[in-house]
Amino acid sequence: MTALLNITEKKILIEKALSPFLSGEELGDALIIWELRYSRQTTVAFQGFLSDICTTPALSAQRTRILQSLIRAMTSEDGKPLAIVRASEPVAAEPPRPATSPAAVASVPVPVIRERLSAQEADALLGCMQLVNTVFSRTPGDMNARMRELLLEKLPALDLSWQAEAAVRSWLAEGASAPEGVFIAEGSLREIVRLVHAALCESVSRARADQLLKEALQQTESYYRGSFPLRKLWAA
Repeated sequence: MTALLNITEKKILIEKALSPFLSGEELGDALIIWELRYSRQTTVAFQGFLSDICTTPALSAQRTRILQSLIRAMTSEDGKPLAIVRASEPVAAEPPRPATSPAAVASVPVPVIRERLSAQEADALLGCMQLVNTVFSRTPGDMNARMRELLLEKLPALDLSWQAEAAVRSWLAEGASAPEGVFIAEGSLREIVRLVHAALCESVSRARADQLLKEALQQTESYYRGSFPLRKLWAA
């Protein structure tokens, strides 16, 4: 019988492994990436994690050493992975918490990051966020909460950068402004709107959901000042 290390204990090990190579904001951002993308995995996907954090020539040159440090930190003296420990070595249980809860998201600070976007990409992001916020403002609390929950559940499938995922999660948890300055592909923006429509369909008929989204689109178009054609995000 085995038990998993809890997230706090694994995070301490990851921080210890990274400390010789990263410090300050760089270390903090790396831990945010780990907590958002890898903390709930039973073992760490080291290569994926390293690809996310080794974003400078200096870090890329030390990638092998960082990998070795991570492996050592996550391996016990007898050579067994520390992600799984024996039942005779009890670990304080971490209370279960839904991955989509606002509390879970609010516990992770989101770094302020701006990616270089073209005018079209920035306008598409702005338009999508304004459209979805308009839908949120036009629906009652229970429907609003369900839309946010569904988007949070499906977020990993959108293949976002960690910066974009962090910003979207913070926004959906109602603790931050809508994302800006992060790249989200047009196809992923359309999928966000599609998921909003799917959540509406759980509470009202498809015809009513179509109407709600159409009205929100028309309202958004009345004040949207970007160049991206909003109707590319939704075609009922």
